[in-house]
Amino acid sequence: MKHLILSFLILCSLVLGIPSLHSEVPLTVKSKSPAPPSEFVVEAIIDVNILKSAAGPSIRMLGVEATRNIEAKRKGMEYLETNIKGKTFTLEYDKKTKDPMGRFLAYVYFEDGNMLNEEVLWRGYGYASKKYPCKYIYKFRRYENDAKRKNHGLWKKLTKPGETKDK
Repeated sequence: MKHLILSFLILCSLVLGIPSLHSEVPLTVKSKSPAPPSEFVVEAIIDVNILKSAAGPSIRMLGVEATRNIEAKRKGMEYLETNIKGKTFTLEYDKKTKDPMGRFLAYVYFEDGNMLNEEVLWRGYGYASKKYPCKYIYKFRRYENDAKRKNHGLWKKLTKPGETKDK
């Protein structure tokens, strides 16, 4: 009877992939991809909504779509280069953690708790976007509308030659 029970347990462990008690192979859970980082040091600015870290991963700011307005993009890139390069940020994730290009999707926070995503929108360097699930989209749209009202960044009213902004 002992042999029958032992044979049954060995068969079950082989079928179910459970290592035996005498096995030297540790039980590990393999994940499909590495866990998203909780902190991030900015090494390079790829676009007004995409940041690169020294550790390797890139972060795409959730709820922010980069502008195609050349002047606003240039100013946005200058602002980011000056104010965030080399600094450490805390990351928060939403329902989806990666985009199709393998970049982490995150809300990016300064050490003081302010959110970089909001700052980019408020300064008019990008658009509020629902391309990926974004729990702060309504707040982001308010920052975008504020930038429009204040003529920040890409929302800056352009004048024709010879006109003044007062017209």
